[in-house]
Amino acid sequence: MCTMVASSIAYATGFGDQMVVGDIHSYENRAVDLARSVSYRMEPSPDGGFDRRGSGELMELRRNIFLHRDKMPLFDTKRWVRNLERGYQEVWDRWVRSCQSPWTDDEDGGCVTLTDNDPFFTT
Repeated sequence: MCTMVASSIAYATGFGDQMVVGDIHSYENRAVDLARSVSYRMEPSPDGGFDRRGSGELMELRRNIFLHRDKMPLFDTKRWVRNLERGYQEVWDRWVRSCQSPWTDDEDGGCVTLTDNDPFFTT
């Protein structure tokens, strides 16, 4: 279960192809490859000191996730809360309609399924 959740989150970033592998051996190899890709160099800073700058595949992956997080549904907390509240409202409406527990077998086996029709990416 944990691996399915983790891979789902990784793919929700849009960079899952770079992070998700099929087995533990591939996972270990991928982690080592990403770690070995990182290198640092010292660059002069405006205050007269030096800054350490990293580069490599892992640094680029982290940078891309950071720079694109505002465009990812994974990080859209307002949407998540709005949909959670819609789910609560649906459960309440079912209870009011039936005056019974909302988890009876007569509607969707007790499950609430909602569709988010609000487009995330706008132009």
